Amino acid sequence: MCSQRKTNLLVSSAQILIIFLIMFLLLLPTAAFSNPDSVITGVITKQGFGYIIVKDSSGIEIKLNTGRETNYEPADYRCEIGDTITANYYKKVSRDGRSSLLAVKKITLVKADPNRKILKSPATGTIEKTGRKCFRVSIPAVNKTMKFERIRGTKTSPDGWIPRDGQKVVIDFEKKPARWGKSYVYVIKSMKLVR
Repeated sequence: MCSQRKTNLLVSSAQILIIFLIMFLLLLPTAAFSNPDSVITGVITKQGFGYIIVKDSSGIEIKLNTGRETNYEPADYRCEIGDTITANYYKKVSRDGRSSLLAVKKITLVKADPNRKILKSPATGTIEKTGRKCFRVSIPAVNKTMKFERIRGTKTSPDGWIPRDGQKVVIDFEKKPARWGKSYVYVIKSMKLVR
């Protein structure tokens, strides 16, 4: 009786050990078995909050997610459409655990867009959309619609003027690194109605 009990106990222990081993292997993050960092060199074709889309020389586009663990070289670099970069990325499981994404470890600027027109302050344009804290203004000098943020104490001319869509304006602004995300914001110092 005692030997049969020991045998049953050993078999049960072995079964439990096998179940734990299988669960450990199944639940181990896929990152542990994935390839080391992948590298892509290409041109940024699109960007948004927390991501960029890079097109390599063969024409393949890859969406890369940037975050607080992303390092930039040079350190003050911010991604802009048209720049050629090299990105080191890896596959990462999302927070909910249902999907995976490509997270960037390091972005290195290879070459800034040679065709980029740099916006100088003051700039003349037409307000396309008015918001509480920002304006979307079409700027013909750079052939783009850009977002300008209004801060407390922004001066407008003439006094009492309330900016509206479709009005032509001259904006004196300052380009600053964004508080969140690795991008730039254009902060309005003063705005003048053109008649």
